[in-house]
Amino acid sequence: MTIPTQTCVAGFIVSMGALEQTVKGVHFVRARVGVDAPVNDPVGPARPVSRIYFFLYVYGDAAERVSRRFRSGDVFVASGRVGYAPSTGSVFVAERIGHDAKRTTYRVVRTRQRSRRPARSRELDELATSTAPAAGAAVAAIPAPAGAI
Repeated sequence: MTIPTQTCVAGFIVSMGALEQTVKGVHFVRARVGVDAPVNDPVGPARPVSRIYFFLYVYGDAAERVSRRFRSGDVFVASGRVGYAPSTGSVFVAERIGHDAKRTTYRVVRTRQRSRRPARSRELDELATSTAPAAGAAVAAIPAPAGAI
């Protein structure tokens, strides 16, 4: 059995871009990030560090979360792939990203666990409860289709 692995980057956010949309309507966010890369120095135990700066791109639902939860100075760990943009050169396209637990102090607030159901089913339930009539409001009866009872 092989363990599936992916390229990862651990760094810090220098500046966050605004949430934008591609021409196809997909949300994305671009952030300028930095990574402390150790320099190979066989002379002694003190290892000087060089900083490498590049752009990190996040697409889709993750981009919306990143734009809300991250800001300049945050440290992160991201997995994804190295890409290339003609205007900026090498970039990192993150598929998953989160704060670095080793260097970030935070508190986790958990909501009550719901039973495991497909995401689409949960979305329909949330939509139904958000559009449900107020308590005591009259609701028109909808007849059941023939053979349903």
